[in-house]
Order: sequence, then structure tokens, then C-alpha cells
Amino acid sequence: MNSRFFAALSALAALNALLPAALTAIYSQGLLQALAEGFGRSPVIWLSLLITYLLCRKARHEQPGHRPVSLNRSITDACIAGILTLTLLLPIALLSWLVCAAAAICWLRNSRQPYARAAAWLMISIAVREPVTQLLLNGFTDQILGFDTWLSALFLPAGDQYSVSGNLINQANGFSLLILTGCSAFTNLSLALLLWLSVSLWYHQRLNKTDLLRAGILCLAVLIINGVRLALMATGPELYAYIHDGDGMLIVDALLFITPVLCVSPVRKKQPQASPNTDKPLLTGTNTPPKNTGLKAPALGLLATALLIAPAIRITEINSTAAATSVAADAPVAVQGVEGLPVRKLGELSPANRGNYRVSGFAHNTCNGSIALLPLERNAEGAHILENMLDTQISHTSRQVTRGVIFAGKLYPEYPELKVLIRRISFQVSSLSGSINRIFQPAGALQFTAEKFPGPVAFVEFGACRIADEIAANFTLQQQLSYFAK
Repeated sequence: MNSRFFAALSALAALNALLPAALTAIYSQGLLQALAEGFGRSPVIWLSLLITYLLCRKARHEQPGHRPVSLNRSITDACIAGILTLTLLLPIALLSWLVCAAAAICWLRNSRQPYARAAAWLMISIAVREPVTQLLLNGFTDQILGFDTWLSALFLPAGDQYSVSGNLINQANGFSLLILTGCSAFTNLSLALLLWLSVSLWYHQRLNKTDLLRAGILCLAVLIINGVRLALMATGPELYAYIHDGDGMLIVDALLFITPVLCVSPVRKKQPQASPNTDKPLLTGTNTPPKNTGLKAPALGLLATALLIAPAIRITEINSTAAATSVAADAPVAVQGVEGLPVRKLGELSPANRGNYRVSGFAHNTCNGSIALLPLERNAEGAHILENMLDTQISHTSRQVTRGVIFAGKLYPEYPELKVLIRRISFQVSSLSGSINRIFQPAGALQFTAEKFPGPVAFVEFGACRIADEIAANFTLQQQLSYFAK
């Protein structure tokens, strides 16, 4: 199968993965606003895709290296291409990224030209980043954010009195910082490594062991930058506002863009003999040192443009987020499972400096008991908010206190990360199956009703009314999986 076909298929899969978020941004914000915000994606993603395209163009001008392909290999590649093409018909963004990675691997196997191989490696890195990031941030949120909190606490000024609870840093002055996945070093590190890889492959089309050492230095630098940033944000509301929403944010963004570029190996001069230990290529199958392509000036121009675009994107994000927050602040929070129960709503609370989380309070009508509920729509990043907020009430009350997480008709003492991840995957598959069934249903047939994903809800209950048990039992059978309940 021609390598150009797999290159085109990989590009189509990437477009298929990026299109839903782009259309959503255009629909909700308008074309110009969505364009200014990068269609909901980091400028690093777009820059990496652009470098991939330029590497492909460079490969066309070089003499291609063809390798003989057996008939069995051709048949296998044709079958793989057909399966991947059919898979793209499924409207799942993460699946499209996986198809993009698989097509890029086939592209790599069928290419010998250094620029083409570098482009294939870069496309694999772009495609794999999103599924891996989502998997880790949804399946291991508590561990990742716990590491961020521990690292940030190391950089807090000496003499500060603080306590750490999960991903919360509580200062003695009453200020607390909740570290969310968007501020995690893991998120910034994945983008920094992608930018570093993009520029490195553009310059050299290959990596060696020295480059891997530079990547390790980059990881350490990004961890330090993010740790210092979060530590400064945790000191008080003034620095929090300056770094999270003010000019400090632009400084941090600039550092996160400049640091990967500084860690790129300079343009290598042609050496008479290459050392097998230090210059052995790790990404390409050729030992021939690449020529200086003269791309240094365009690369610096693109990076300078990205440095200008990134702060502009963040500024527009601040404005749009503030507007969305002001609109959503008046909307009541819908908590699943409380319908039909003998409880009355006491009110809602929006904790300061804790994202868009909203806490709802309910009291039992016939029993002396109450419960605080916090929907966790994304992952475990907000699981520690309730215990931190109600710490004083919990420690000073004489009533029975029960705390945990309600999910899919069952109570858990801690956030069940892996079970939530499995449930999300199962829910996506079920939704996709329902969509396919509706396509082939005859006109006038009974339509399936769309089920809402039963997102986890953190709770703290006071009294012995067992309100949390009643909420868990109030979930529909479709929202309870057999392997979640005994």
C-alpha cells in the first residue's frame, strides 16, 4: 500500500478528531471567536500539525526510497486500510485519534525517506497524546494531582503554615487552592514534550541518546515551573489572581513555550564519523546524518508567532470563561437521584477559587438529618472539596457523619476512578450502538431515549437518615451495572 495513502488517512483521522470540538466552538462562540481561541485546542497541536505537513512537503522534494513489498504485505496493508477507513465512520473523537496513530504507524512502515519518517513519528505522537492524557487523567486523577500538590508544597515560602488534603493546599490564613487537571504539570508536560519533539524532528528528522537527555531536562524544568506557579497561587488571593488570570499567566505560558525550544539540540554539523553510542538514531532507520535543511529561520518565525498567539488565546479564554461563569452562576445545579425523595433543598454554594463546582444542601422532611452533595462531572479532581469545606462542622458535630461518593447506584468511601473510567467507556459504546440502531430503524419505529451518564456525586451526610442510600437506590436500572452492585 502506498505510504502517501496512509499519510492522507492519518491526516483525515486527525481532522475527524478535531472537527467535533471545532464545530462546537464555532456554534457556541462564532467563527472569529473560535478562531481566536484555536478552536478549543492548544496552539502546540496546530503548530505540530503544521510541522508535520511541512515535513511531508520536504519529503516530496527528496529522492524517495522505495522498498520491495511482497504480495502478502500489500494485501495486509489493504485490509488494514479498509478497516481503518470504516472505523472513521464512528463519531468518537478518541477513536479517531487511535485510527490516526494506527495509520501513521503504517505510514512509517512503508517509508524510508528521513523527512517522511519524521513526519510519521510526529503524527503518531500527536495522535497518541490525547488518548493517553485522557486515560491517565480520568483513571489516575487522584495520584497525578496528589503528586502536583506534593511538588507545589515543596516550593511554598518557608514559614508558611499550611496543610495538604488530597489536591487541596489549605493556608492558615483561610485561603485554599484546589489543583485541577487543567493546571496539572502532566497536562503542561505533555504539550511541552510535543513541542520539543516537533521542533527536534523538524531540525534533525531523528533523535539520539543525547536528545533523550535533553527531554529529561525539559521534563524537570516543566515540573519546576509548574510547581513554583502553583505554590505562588497557593500563597493568597492576590498572587492567585495575578498568576491565574493576570499578567503572570502570560509569563508562565511564555516560559512553557520557550523552554522546549531551548532544549532542542542545535543544528548538527556534518561529522566525519558518527559515534555509535551517542549518535545512533532512535526514530529513523537510517544512519546517514541529515543535511542542514535551512529551516531554522522559518522555525523561529513559527515559534515567535505561537508565542504571540498563545497569550492572545488565553486572554480570550479568560473573557469567555468569565462570561460563561456569570451566566451559569444563576442556573440551579441538577443532582441525579434526589427526585421523589422526602427531602427539601436548602440552597447552593459556590466555593471560591474552586472552579465551577457547586455544592447543594438537602434536609430530610421527616428525619433529623441533612446532606451536602457535589456533582463530579469530569473526574476526581473535586473529590476533596466537601471534606475541606465541612471540616469544622464534621469535627464539632455530635451527630453521625457519613462521607463518600455515590456512583451508579452504589456508595464508595473514595472516588472509584477505574470503575468510573470503565463506565464512561461502556456508556460511550452504548450511546454509539443506540445511534447506529436508530439509523437502521424503519420510519415511525419507537425511538430509544437517551440516558444521561450517571456522574459521581461526592457527599457528606449528617444524621442517621440514610439519605445517601436512598439517592443511590433511586438510580434507574440502566444506570446500574451488574458488576458495580453486589
